[in-house]
Amino acid sequence: MHPRTMYALSVVLALIIGTVSVALADYTITVTIGDTTLGPVTNGPVNIAGNYTHAATGGQITITDSGGTAQVLLPNAGQDTTLDSIKLVYARITANNANVTNFPLSFQAQMTSGPDTPTNTVYYKINAVGVFQLAAGSSFLVGDYLQNPLTQGYTFLQQQQYTPGNVAFNIAPAGAPWPPPGHVDLSNDRVLRVETAIKLANGRWLDFNTGATPSRFILMYNSPSPDQCGGADDCQTDVPSLYLPGLLKWGDCHGKKGWFCRVFKMGCPESP
Repeated sequence: MHPRTMYALSVVLALIIGTVSVALADYTITVTIGDTTLGPVTNGPVNIAGNYTHAATGGQITITDSGGTAQVLLPNAGQDTTLDSIKLVYARITANNANVTNFPLSFQAQMTSGPDTPTNTVYYKINAVGVFQLAAGSSFLVGDYLQNPLTQGYTFLQQQQYTPGNVAFNIAPAGAPWPPPGHVDLSNDRVLRVETAIKLANGRWLDFNTGATPSRFILMYNSPSPDQCGGADDCQTDVPSLYLPGLLKWGDCHGKKGWFCRVFKMGCPESP
């Protein structure tokens, strides 16, 4: 092959590899269940089936596939620059002992810039649709956070608990606007974080079969519209009896770092 041809091909190949490398660095998902952290996985889902323990409560759970592969993914990964979202799907969570109270499960994704404010009005929302095997002894708490910019701590947005009642639930509080007081406009890369706390009687399960009717899942996403609560079965804002792991160790203050933290790296708010 002629040297010029070989050089041209090498340049083209380098450009292709470079383009793929950039494209494959769009988002990273990390999942923590009890005391176990899975991932991080870049540009792909995190499979979450397995057995997990939580030393602080003594709880033990098993996550199995339910109607599909139990995993955390970005449902709108192809629109990462225009739509933020992260979702838990196809999972059944079963208590393996009598200590599954405040059992923590959290997942997060670092995503690329966009949508931004003030060009777009952005509201972050959570929506959790699930079914308990048994109403008695069951509760589920879900909340969400945002980290933006990445040099700041996480900002707690909202939380809501469901205690049956009915075995089926649909948690969908109104959206939390960004930016909150004391924060700058939304821009650059950001991290979406969802935290849950689960209470189940021994041997009982909580199901998120996304292929069921209605579809079951845990979702955090953004929208230009603030209110989604009207169509949900459960929109109460009672003080939860369960607690999110991040709020327990970090507090519900906004995670904006003061000048002393930024300059001297001391007195910084603890992130979840």
